[in-house]
Amino acid sequence: MSKVVFAAFTLAMIPIALLSHYRLYYFSFPRGAINFSVIDDPLALLMNTTFAFLGILVYLRTNKAISEPKWRYGIVALFTIIPFLMYQENNVIDWIVLTGLIVATILGIYQKIKKQDKGYEILTMATLFWLTMSWGGYVGGTTMVLYVGTRSFLNKELEYLKQKSQDFTKEIPRVMLVTIVPLVAWFVWWTALGQIGGFNHPRDVDPGKIYLNGGYIGDRFSPSNSWVGFMGGGPAGAMSLLWWSMFASNGYKMKYVAYFLIARISMLALHLSIAPNRPRLIFKVSWEIIFSIGLLAFMLHLIIQSRIEEFRNRDDSITLPH
Repeated sequence: MSKVVFAAFTLAMIPIALLSHYRLYYFSFPRGAINFSVIDDPLALLMNTTFAFLGILVYLRTNKAISEPKWRYGIVALFTIIPFLMYQENNVIDWIVLTGLIVATILGIYQKIKKQDKGYEILTMATLFWLTMSWGGYVGGTTMVLYVGTRSFLNKELEYLKQKSQDFTKEIPRVMLVTIVPLVAWFVWWTALGQIGGFNHPRDVDPGKIYLNGGYIGDRFSPSNSWVGFMGGGPAGAMSLLWWSMFASNGYKMKYVAYFLIARISMLALHLSIAPNRPRLIFKVSWEIIFSIGLLAFMLHLIIQSRIEEFRNRDDSITLPH
């Protein structure tokens, strides 16, 4: 990992690891930063712009697929101007930006189908753009740093986890780490979104405390609940797909994570079946089950992609007689 990426990753982790414990400090920096980012104030605009600018610089520093200076400068300019465009709170501007985002997504999917390297990078940046647009510069910039920092760790410091061992005493810990590391990375990012209360409350899945930003983008007057949910939860869901895809593309067997989540859902269901009739306990266990099902559902695209690749490889291996 380069020194710049390591420094940025360390700085991004400080508020997540040390300043997110609401039940200890009665204050959570990620939540405070997210709440401040949506305020109609020049200081909030400056904060969002700074985080978005620094985040995309760190991201592009590790990007190899896009090397032309004009494209890199253009990407930096686009991400930096997002907070200013959203600050206008104008439906016309919103839909101009959304239209460009839709076009970029379609282009990325097309190139991904054609197996071009830039397809994945376009989809990644489209997702990060959407996240920055809806959740603000703090979440967008922090997510970029966490994403490239984690990817760098997987390719260098954690490279050894990809190598199977014939020694049974070493293989079991390796499989355990391969199962846990993706979940740890995802929950660190989930904390950056202000969703976790810290000590004594490691998993906050109370729907009353889930943050959804960006719901008014595209409809500044009276958005429907479905639109608010889509614009707020959509970027978070798309980013979750990217997290699992990143681990899968780096050689991690995501089936182990899926098995773990299935086992957890089963144990929680068993717990729920014998739980006493206490509304809060039943409510929390039920939402834990739904939350785990959601994480599992974000892995379905990996199964579909794997089946498509197997089908293509099978066709390529068939040789027709002359």
